[in-house]
Amino acid sequence: MSGENWSQYVEVIRDRVRAAMRADLANTVIPGRMLSRLVDAGQVNRAVLTMLVAEAHAAAESPMLDRLAVMVELIHRASVIHDDIQDDDRLRRGRPTLHIAEGLPVAIGVADVLLSRAFVLARETGSPAVVADTLKTYADMAHGQLMDFVGLDAASAADWTLPSRLKTGALAELAFRYGAHAGGAGPGSVRAWGLVGQLCGSAFQLFNDLRNARAEENRGDVASDLDSGRFSAVRLYARHAFGADPHGDQERLTAACEAVEAEAHRRLAEAHELLDGIAPEGFGARVLSVLTTPAPGSEFTLRDPDGGGRSAT
Repeated sequence: MSGENWSQYVEVIRDRVRAAMRADLANTVIPGRMLSRLVDAGQVNRAVLTMLVAEAHAAAESPMLDRLAVMVELIHRASVIHDDIQDDDRLRRGRPTLHIAEGLPVAIGVADVLLSRAFVLARETGSPAVVADTLKTYADMAHGQLMDFVGLDAASAADWTLPSRLKTGALAELAFRYGAHAGGAGPGSVRAWGLVGQLCGSAFQLFNDLRNARAEENRGDVASDLDSGRFSAVRLYARHAFGADPHGDQERLTAACEAVEAEAHRRLAEAHELLDGIAPEGFGARVLSVLTTPAPGSEFTLRDPDGGGRSAT
């Protein structure tokens, strides 16, 4: 499949996901203007990954696949609303964030509706494994989100990648596990696909933290996450390695960035190696192409392994 055909194919998947989301959320009390905003915003990458993993198991038409794809996106959208509120971000992709556009009470209510709907859909699958995976993932994400603001306790201080694994890593893991569940995979296969998702998702977050820090490092300043007090991977590594924040110390900041970069690349390499053993030939590269980055400081891109590309963040 050429790069252009691959991009077109993924767009077909995106349209399928958005149509399923729109149909499901039409049954909620979310007003139409907000419904369009929730469905059309973003790239629905996690749902795309769920569908691609299901396809690897010859389950692209599985009866539960659309439901699983919607579930992972509902959880993601709710987490984005929470994140924007906690950061008091005023813009996302050039548009006012939901709590700015509609008010804090409405934004909190919408996030609650999205989450509760995801949990109802999980129950309706009739799969205890899907229910368990869904609940564990959201519990992990909630812990990871709080760690962003309170840091790690003494027992976890050396595990500076923990927040990235609990937040972005956990949700990507769920997307991959959902795809395997849709394909009727056994427990061992579900675990293997989940590990690939965890490695890809946590690498994505490490690169995101690194991008933020590198932009400021190159200006000889401190990164916004560090300046705001958020516990990014760069800050956590510096505390672990040097016993101090990299705030205002160029040497510590550079060393921490290099360590985070190395760990992110290690995770992607491990994901590639795992996929070689569980995915059809050539398919693993296509799955990974939905969430991959050629170099720190650049956008994650959606691209065919043989060439071509487009922004997918």
